[in-house]
Amino acid sequence: MKTTYGVGKARTVTGALLRLGALLLSTVSLGSAQIAHAEQQGFSVTLGGFYANSDSGIVVQNPDLGKDFTLDFENDLALVEKDLLPTLELAYWFNEDHGVYLDWKRLDREARNRSISKPYEYTEVNSGQTYLVQAGADISTIFNVDILRLGYRYNFYSGEDVDLTLLAGLHIMWLKLQFVGEIGACVDDECQVVDVNPKSDALTEVTAPLPDLGLQGRYRINDRWSLSGWAQYFYVSLGDTKGQLFDFSAGVNYQLSDSLDVELGYKYYKIDVEVEKDLADFDIYYGFKGPALSLTYQF
Repeated sequence: MKTTYGVGKARTVTGALLRLGALLLSTVSLGSAQIAHAEQQGFSVTLGGFYANSDSGIVVQNPDLGKDFTLDFENDLALVEKDLLPTLELAYWFNEDHGVYLDWKRLDREARNRSISKPYEYTEVNSGQTYLVQAGADISTIFNVDILRLGYRYNFYSGEDVDLTLLAGLHIMWLKLQFVGEIGACVDDECQVVDVNPKSDALTEVTAPLPDLGLQGRYRINDRWSLSGWAQYFYVSLGDTKGQLFDFSAGVNYQLSDSLDVELGYKYYKIDVEVEKDLADFDIYYGFKGPALSLTYQF
């Protein structure tokens, strides 16, 4: 049974990468600008994607014990764990040392759990309304994430085979979390009186900006092949938002022509955000990892 499962899992990942490759080859005029280095100048455009394995959840309260716990979106709410995630990047090098970049990632997920196994209380951070979901409730969940990364690049070292670049910028994350179904709206502060509506809708939309610092590197094996990657990390407490992020990518690049190259790599992204407002707190985490494929076009 273990051998059968392993083969099936490998076929799933292989099939996803083949589908992603077909998508990218159909848009061959775009590509992955992440491998830009000191010898490149001008504008580049990125189109890529990867087979993302997601892990996400939110801190809620157990109505029976009165204690906080983490509600897992994939295990408890049946959101799909693995999916193809598109990415887009625009980059511009002013000269050999200075450049700017902007990239975008998006993952929209929706699922229905016809019988919730863990009851929970959830307080909407913008309105302060507390909702109660009982065990056995029929709940649909929508969780949409958009991530915009923008910043400045400074190439502080350029050798014969190696380039090292400092990254400084901002991650902006837009979150939409929506519960629909058999949800009770708490009428009193203790949530002892509940108005249950089988078509209730609890919606939260949050914008979380987090600054970041990082390092990008490239090693040229020969005229065609190279290795590249970057890592960014930051922790901040600013206003009503605090959080931390870690963004990592590594890959192998092949130059198809003077203007076009392809990258096969691996990406990992993890962010924890807590928003504290007068009415309620919003504490959520989100992460993904997986193989990635992208193309680069340099103008």
